[in-house]
Amino acid sequence: MALFSRRFLQRTLDESSTYLTVKQRQVFCKLLNTVRDDYFATEWEIAILRALNEIGSLQHEQDLPGTSHPDVLFTADDGLSFVADITSVSDKGLHRQNPYDALQEEFFKRQRKLGLLNGGFDVRVDSYADNIYRGSGKKPRLKLPKRADFPTKIFNADFQRFMMGVRDHPDEVCQLHIEDAETLVHFSYNPSRRGYGGGSHPSFDLTAVIDKNPIYNALSSKADQLRNSGHDGTKGIFLCDAGCWGLHQQSSNWQFYARDEVVRHFLRQNQSVSFVVALIVEEEQKGFAHTVRRVISHNVYLNNSAVHLKEQIELLAGNLVYRLPSPEQTPRNAMQHLKRKDGMTGRHMGTLTQGRGIEMSARMLLEILAGHLSIRDFEQNYRMEAAQNPFRRMLGQGRLIEGITVEPHPEADDDRVTIRFGKPDSAVAPFRID
Repeated sequence: MALFSRRFLQRTLDESSTYLTVKQRQVFCKLLNTVRDDYFATEWEIAILRALNEIGSLQHEQDLPGTSHPDVLFTADDGLSFVADITSVSDKGLHRQNPYDALQEEFFKRQRKLGLLNGGFDVRVDSYADNIYRGSGKKPRLKLPKRADFPTKIFNADFQRFMMGVRDHPDEVCQLHIEDAETLVHFSYNPSRRGYGGGSHPSFDLTAVIDKNPIYNALSSKADQLRNSGHDGTKGIFLCDAGCWGLHQQSSNWQFYARDEVVRHFLRQNQSVSFVVALIVEEEQKGFAHTVRRVISHNVYLNNSAVHLKEQIELLAGNLVYRLPSPEQTPRNAMQHLKRKDGMTGRHMGTLTQGRGIEMSARMLLEILAGHLSIRDFEQNYRMEAAQNPFRRMLGQGRLIEGITVEPHPEADDDRVTIRFGKPDSAVAPFRID
């Protein structure tokens, strides 16, 4: 699953021939067909290029006097002109240093191998007892070894005895504490919690060092490239959310810095960068049903040398965001889906509606007919027993299909299909007298 809908990305590729060369389009296409950790950087880049092309004159990776080729050479209709780079920021480096997700993944593999999938487990990890505060130069860290050391330091003989104890005595509470110089992990099992699973750890993605964090590092890298372009006019950076908690950190305290503080500190240290536009994926709940939708919010940051451009840059940023599509998922959820076996497919329109007919995902129906999705998996997806299967129920009532209509959703990666059923038909139902 992509951050934006795959149909949008395909349309963007199709329409990009007016501002991208054949080779550039081929590179983008290859990147979009390859699962990797920085996949969202490509999505953000082509989405922003498309939007900028709609509101002004855009050139991509043009030759300038220097050695680098910025992503954007842009002139707006109101005369605003600049070069800019597009960068995406995530917490992947922090997750490598604090491999809690990897711990949970490895733990689940061992649960599945032993058939212990009924829940009741909790996994808690502690952090190093460092005195962390703004200016201390220290970052929060979990007490976890490298993933390569998990088999010897965590999933060892003691862990095996803990799991065997749960398997052999499923109605008893059981605990395991693992501690050494770099490890402090607590496994627990409680039969009263069967059906549920849990885990916890102290936050490690808050910004405790103002110039050593994912946001500052990403901006600094692009500042160097912009300086090397040789362009002596306005220079900017589009900072995009690829799963970075620091971008959502709006308040600060005695321990941690807010996003605004980090970006403004960067601008003070890099006077050659005129502006930064931060693009952040937010989730909003709407209505009594608490329907969740994802939107892109933006913040504009200006260096003192670019204050006179404030109105133009803010207008540009607003027009840009207006032309960006709504994200399909948060970056974190989208990346988890992307790395699954079927990750290079879009999101299903998953609601199944039953009445006199059946309304469902058109893609899911095709996957069932193609044999890619089994009937059992279909039923499990909707947590239904076999007798609740609407197709089985209609056939059992002798009602055959009398019509199918498809409702297109070009902005999504799926369509809705409505299957209508007629009255009981003696072709498959018992004879009757009306």
